[in-house]
Amino acid sequence: MMAQRVILSPLGIISSSFSQVLLKTTADQLRDHGNCWKSYSKCLKILVLIPLPIILLGYFFLEPTINLVFGSQWGNLSNVIFILTPYFYIYLVSGTLNIVVIAAGKQKLNLIMQSIFLLTIVVALSISLFFNLDGMNALKILTTANVFYFSLTLIISSLIAKGKL
Repeated sequence: MMAQRVILSPLGIISSSFSQVLLKTTADQLRDHGNCWKSYSKCLKILVLIPLPIILLGYFFLEPTINLVFGSQWGNLSNVIFILTPYFYIYLVSGTLNIVVIAAGKQKLNLIMQSIFLLTIVVALSISLFFNLDGMNALKILTTANVFYFSLTLIISSLIAKGKL
């Protein structure tokens, strides 16, 4: 929970800001041209490239920073953040660009995607329980499931942006 609060709070602000800017642009392009690939691809490049230096710096300075800010008793938090980093990264990219689904008026598709997300989490947790995994390994399974889901939503939103769905 602490790892999610430390990382997802700023990511949520960034993601919602990008989404709001992207919403009007994509809705206008979808209405006028039947696709919004131009703005989608531009935003995709920004969202993929900008976090990379932060992620790379995080790998070198995360553990000392966690120890400094929270104390040595929270040293395991850096391991949790390392495991969750791929999820956070794809969440920022895909979660932001998923606004295309809304802009295209694909609410039924969005409902199906949210149902798949719930199913993905249930399956990941069930696997963890079935194999009696410890917390870190269960977190790895859950991260893998989330990365799979958000990669799928990224593919779907890109197909909508191209006007193919």
